[in-house]
Amino acid sequence: MRFDMVKCPYQDKCLLYRCPEIVKGFCDADDICYGHMHPKISWDRTKTIGRGDGVCDFRVHIKEMAQHFMLVCQIMTTAIDTVPKARLCH
Repeated sequence: MRFDMVKCPYQDKCLLYRCPEIVKGFCDADDICYGHMHPKISWDRTKTIGRGDGVCDFRVHIKEMAQHFMLVCQIMTTAIDTVPKARLCH
């Protein structure tokens, strides 16, 4: 699952109380807490509003499902490659 947050409640409150420099701490806390929430779940992001980007680009996926999906894709690609190619009629 992927989603982009274009508004940050931490950023909003810190700006309201004139302490924008601590927003990065909330981003760091997210990385620590959510980065290791479960061994089968991968959580990350490459951008955060609190670190100066225009968006927080969250990505969460179940590791085993991702591996299973890749295996299915490889099998299907192999199966498609073994089917004789159709000839185009002009």
